[in-house]
Amino acid sequence: MIKIFLFLYLVPSFTQAKLNGPMFAPEEIGCLAFANLTNGSETQIFGENCGVRTRPCSTFKIALAEIAFNNQKINSKGEHFKWDGIKRDRDALNKDQDIYSWMKDSVVWVSSIIVDRLGLEKTQSELNELKYGNALVGPNEFWIKGPLAISVNEQILYLSRQSKNENLLKAIGTLPIDKVDDFEVSGKTGSCFSTNKNDVSDIGWFIGRAKSNQRNYTFALRFIKNKKNKINTPAGVRAKELFFEWLNQQ
Repeated sequence: MIKIFLFLYLVPSFTQAKLNGPMFAPEEIGCLAFANLTNGSETQIFGENCGVRTRPCSTFKIALAEIAFNNQKINSKGEHFKWDGIKRDRDALNKDQDIYSWMKDSVVWVSSIIVDRLGLEKTQSELNELKYGNALVGPNEFWIKGPLAISVNEQILYLSRQSKNENLLKAIGTLPIDKVDDFEVSGKTGSCFSTNKNDVSDIGWFIGRAKSNQRNYTFALRFIKNKKNKINTPAGVRAKELFFEWLNQQ
Protein backbone atom coordinates (compact mmCIF):
# COMPACT_ATOMS: atom_id res chain seq x y z
CA MET A 1 0.00 0.00 0.00
CA ILE A 2 1.01 3.60 -0.53
CA LYS A 3 1.69 5.20 2.82
CA ILE A 4 0.37 8.76 2.67
CA PHE A 5 -0.24 11.64 5.03
CA LEU A 6 -3.23 13.91 4.53
CA PHE A 7 -2.75 17.67 4.55
CA LEU A 8 -6.15 19.03 5.64
CA TYR A 9 -5.53 22.76 5.71
CA LEU A 10 -7.18 24.29 2.64
CA VAL A 11 -5.36 27.18 1.01
CA PRO A 12 -7.95 29.64 -0.34
CA SER A 13 -5.59 31.15 -2.92
CA PHE A 14 -5.30 27.83 -4.78
CA THR A 15 -7.46 27.39 -7.85
CA GLN A 16 -7.94 24.38 -10.10
CA ALA A 17 -6.57 25.54 -13.45
CA LYS A 18 -8.67 25.45 -16.61
CA LEU A 19 -5.56 25.01 -18.75
CA ASN A 20 -4.37 21.54 -19.62
CA GLY A 21 -2.10 19.97 -17.03
CA PRO A 22 0.93 17.72 -17.54
CA MET A 23 0.42 14.48 -19.45
CA PHE A 24 0.65 12.06 -16.54
CA ALA A 25 0.35 8.39 -17.50
CA PRO A 26 -2.84 6.58 -16.41
CA GLU A 27 -0.94 4.75 -13.67
CA GLU A 28 0.61 7.99 -12.33
CA ILE A 29 -1.24 9.93 -9.63
CA GLY A 30 0.23 13.34 -10.40
CA CYS A 31 -0.07 16.97 -9.37
CA LEU A 32 1.50 20.25 -10.51
CA ALA A 33 1.23 23.52 -8.57
CA PHE A 34 2.40 26.61 -10.43
CA ALA A 35 2.58 30.08 -8.85
CA ASN A 36 3.24 33.44 -10.52
CA LEU A 37 5.67 35.45 -8.40
CA THR A 38 5.62 38.46 -10.75
CA ASN A 39 2.10 39.67 -10.02
CA GLY A 40 1.16 37.58 -7.01
CA SER A 41 -1.72 35.89 -8.79
CA GLU A 42 -3.35 32.74 -7.51
CA THR A 43 -1.53 29.44 -7.63
CA GLN A 44 -2.84 27.12 -10.32
CA ILE A 45 -3.06 23.43 -9.58
CA PHE A 46 -3.38 20.51 -11.98
CA GLY A 47 -4.05 16.91 -11.12
CA GLU A 48 -4.83 14.86 -8.04
CA ASN A 49 -3.71 14.37 -4.45
CA CYS A 50 -2.08 17.80 -4.22
CA GLY A 51 -2.83 17.91 -0.49
CA VAL A 52 -1.46 14.43 0.23
CA ARG A 53 1.87 14.29 2.06
CA THR A 54 4.65 11.98 0.91
CA ARG A 55 8.37 11.95 1.54
CA PRO A 56 10.12 14.93 -0.11
CA CYS A 57 13.04 12.77 -1.28
CA SER A 58 15.98 14.89 -2.48
CA THR A 59 13.87 18.04 -2.92
CA PHE A 60 14.48 18.46 0.83
CA LYS A 61 17.96 19.68 -0.07
CA ILE A 62 16.53 23.12 -0.88
CA ALA A 63 15.10 23.54 2.62
CA LEU A 64 18.23 21.99 4.14
CA ALA A 65 20.44 24.49 2.29
CA GLU A 66 18.26 27.39 3.45
CA ILE A 67 18.45 26.22 7.06
CA ALA A 68 22.21 25.72 6.80
CA PHE A 69 22.63 29.23 5.37
CA ASN A 70 20.43 30.61 8.15
CA ASN A 71 22.74 29.04 10.73
CA GLN A 72 26.08 29.64 8.98
CA LYS A 73 26.71 25.88 8.62
CA ILE A 74 27.60 26.11 4.92
CA ASN A 75 29.16 28.80 2.79
CA SER A 76 27.96 29.50 -0.74
CA LYS A 77 31.56 30.23 -1.77
CA GLY A 78 34.27 27.63 -1.39
CA GLU A 79 32.37 25.02 0.62
CA HIS A 80 34.14 21.65 0.39
CA PHE A 81 32.94 18.22 1.53
CA LYS A 82 35.62 15.54 1.77
CA TRP A 83 34.60 12.15 0.39
CA ASP A 84 34.56 9.52 3.13
CA GLY A 85 36.01 6.82 0.85
CA ILE A 86 32.87 4.66 0.94
CA LYS A 87 32.01 3.35 -2.53
CA ARG A 88 28.42 4.06 -3.56
CA ASP A 89 26.34 3.08 -6.57
CA ARG A 90 27.13 6.11 -8.76
CA ASP A 91 30.57 7.41 -9.69
CA ALA A 92 29.41 11.00 -9.10
CA LEU A 93 29.02 10.20 -5.40
CA ASN A 94 32.52 8.80 -4.95
CA LYS A 95 34.51 12.02 -4.82
CA ASP A 96 34.79 15.32 -2.96
CA GLN A 97 31.80 17.63 -3.36
CA ASP A 98 30.80 21.30 -3.20
CA ILE A 99 27.29 22.66 -2.71
CA TYR A 100 26.63 22.73 -6.46
CA SER A 101 27.60 19.10 -7.06
CA TRP A 102 25.65 18.17 -3.90
CA MET A 103 22.51 19.57 -5.50
CA LYS A 104 23.19 18.45 -9.07
CA ASP A 105 24.06 14.84 -8.23
CA SER A 106 21.78 14.43 -5.18
CA VAL A 107 24.64 13.44 -2.88
CA VAL A 108 22.90 11.98 0.17
CA TRP A 109 26.05 11.69 2.28
CA VAL A 110 26.58 15.47 2.04
CA SER A 111 23.01 16.04 3.26
CA SER A 112 23.79 13.82 6.25
CA ILE A 113 26.91 15.86 7.04
CA ILE A 114 24.89 19.09 7.01
CA VAL A 115 22.15 17.60 9.22
CA ASP A 116 24.88 16.48 11.65
CA ARG A 117 26.28 20.02 11.73
CA LEU A 118 22.84 21.41 12.54
CA GLY A 119 21.72 18.63 14.88
CA LEU A 120 18.29 16.99 14.73
CA GLU A 121 16.72 19.28 17.32
CA LYS A 122 17.75 22.44 15.46
CA THR A 123 16.76 20.96 12.11
CA GLN A 124 13.28 20.12 13.38
CA SER A 125 12.89 23.55 15.00
CA GLU A 126 13.80 25.26 11.73
CA LEU A 127 11.46 23.04 9.70
CA ASN A 128 8.63 23.99 12.06
CA GLU A 129 9.46 27.66 11.52
CA LEU A 130 9.33 27.12 7.76
CA LYS A 131 6.04 25.19 8.05
CA TYR A 132 7.72 22.51 5.97
CA GLY A 133 5.22 19.63 5.86
CA ASN A 134 4.97 17.70 9.10
CA ALA A 135 8.50 18.92 10.06
CA LEU A 136 9.38 15.50 11.52
CA VAL A 137 12.99 14.32 11.57
CA GLY A 138 14.66 11.01 12.34
CA PRO A 139 18.08 9.46 12.81
CA ASN A 140 18.94 8.43 9.24
CA GLU A 141 17.99 10.04 5.91
CA PHE A 142 14.54 11.01 7.22
CA TRP A 143 13.73 12.91 4.01
CA ILE A 144 14.06 9.64 2.03
CA LYS A 145 13.01 7.04 4.61
CA GLY A 146 10.60 9.12 6.71
CA PRO A 147 9.10 10.39 8.91
CA LEU A 148 9.45 13.76 7.08
CA ALA A 149 6.54 14.29 4.67
CA ILE A 150 5.17 17.19 2.65
CA SER A 151 2.41 17.81 0.10
CA VAL A 152 2.61 19.57 -3.27
CA ASN A 153 0.50 22.40 -1.83
CA GLU A 154 2.95 22.82 1.05
CA GLN A 155 5.96 22.72 -1.28
CA ILE A 156 4.57 25.57 -3.38
CA LEU A 157 3.78 27.64 -0.29
CA TYR A 158 7.33 27.09 0.94
CA LEU A 159 8.93 27.97 -2.41
CA SER A 160 6.74 31.06 -2.89
CA ARG A 161 8.53 32.74 0.03
CA GLN A 162 11.65 33.14 -2.11
CA SER A 163 11.00 36.75 -3.12
CA LYS A 164 11.13 37.70 0.57
CA ASN A 165 13.85 35.40 1.83
CA GLU A 166 17.51 35.87 0.98
CA ASN A 167 18.68 32.44 2.13
CA LEU A 168 15.95 30.60 0.24
CA LEU A 169 16.97 32.54 -2.86
CA LYS A 170 20.58 31.59 -2.17
CA ALA A 171 19.56 27.91 -1.85
CA ILE A 172 17.67 28.05 -5.15
CA GLY A 173 20.78 29.65 -6.66
CA THR A 174 22.73 26.43 -6.03
CA LEU A 175 20.38 24.40 -8.26
CA PRO A 176 21.26 23.22 -11.78
CA ILE A 177 19.84 25.46 -14.53
CA ASP A 178 18.17 24.23 -17.73
CA LYS A 179 16.94 26.30 -20.68
CA VAL A 180 13.34 25.60 -21.72
CA ASP A 181 12.07 27.89 -24.47
CA ASP A 182 12.64 31.40 -23.05
CA PHE A 183 12.75 30.15 -19.46
CA GLU A 184 15.70 29.40 -17.20
CA VAL A 185 14.57 26.59 -14.93
CA SER A 186 16.34 26.09 -11.61
CA GLY A 187 15.00 22.79 -10.34
CA LYS A 188 15.60 19.90 -7.97
CA THR A 189 14.53 16.35 -8.70
CA GLY A 190 13.62 13.80 -6.06
CA SER A 191 13.18 10.03 -6.29
CA CYS A 192 12.28 7.66 -3.46
CA PHE A 193 9.75 5.08 -2.30
CA SER A 194 6.58 5.47 -0.29
CA THR A 195 7.81 3.16 2.49
CA ASN A 196 10.80 1.09 1.36
CA LYS A 197 12.46 -0.40 -1.70
CA ASN A 198 10.21 -3.45 -1.58
CA ASP A 199 7.06 -1.35 -1.58
CA VAL A 200 4.87 -1.00 -4.66
CA SER A 201 5.08 2.76 -5.28
CA ASP A 202 7.65 5.23 -6.58
CA ILE A 203 7.57 8.94 -5.73
CA GLY A 204 8.93 11.41 -8.29
CA TRP A 205 9.37 15.14 -7.60
CA PHE A 206 10.59 18.17 -9.54
CA ILE A 207 10.39 21.58 -7.83
CA GLY A 208 11.99 24.99 -8.23
CA ARG A 209 11.78 28.23 -10.21
CA ALA A 210 11.12 29.01 -13.88
CA LYS A 211 12.17 32.52 -14.86
CA SER A 212 12.24 34.54 -18.08
CA ASN A 213 12.78 38.25 -18.76
CA GLN A 214 9.16 39.05 -18.02
CA ARG A 215 7.88 36.09 -16.01
CA ASN A 216 8.89 34.53 -12.71
CA TYR A 217 7.21 31.34 -11.53
CA THR A 218 7.73 28.77 -8.83
CA PHE A 219 6.50 25.21 -9.27
CA ALA A 220 6.18 21.83 -7.60
CA LEU A 221 5.38 18.65 -9.52
CA ARG A 222 5.00 15.19 -8.00
CA PHE A 223 3.64 11.84 -9.08
CA ILE A 224 3.13 8.53 -7.30
CA LYS A 225 3.34 5.43 -9.46
CA ASN A 226 2.76 1.76 -8.83
CA LYS A 227 6.09 -0.06 -9.26
CA LYS A 228 4.36 -2.87 -11.18
CA ASN A 229 4.55 -0.37 -14.04
CA LYS A 230 8.33 -0.15 -14.15
CA ILE A 231 10.00 3.25 -14.64
CA ASN A 232 13.12 2.96 -16.80
CA THR A 233 14.55 6.23 -15.45
CA PRO A 234 14.60 7.57 -11.87
CA ALA A 235 11.21 8.91 -10.86
CA GLY A 236 12.60 12.42 -10.33
CA VAL A 237 13.98 12.47 -13.87
CA ARG A 238 10.56 11.43 -15.17
CA ALA A 239 8.98 14.29 -13.12
CA LYS A 240 11.44 16.75 -14.66
CA GLU A 241 10.63 15.53 -18.17
CA LEU A 242 6.91 15.90 -17.49
CA PHE A 243 7.37 19.49 -16.32
CA PHE A 244 9.55 20.46 -19.29
CA GLU A 245 7.02 18.97 -21.72
CA TRP A 246 4.26 20.96 -20.02
CA LEU A 247 6.25 24.21 -19.88
CA ASN A 248 7.06 23.98 -23.59
CA GLN A 249 3.34 24.08 -24.33
CA GLN A 250 2.58 27.23 -22.30
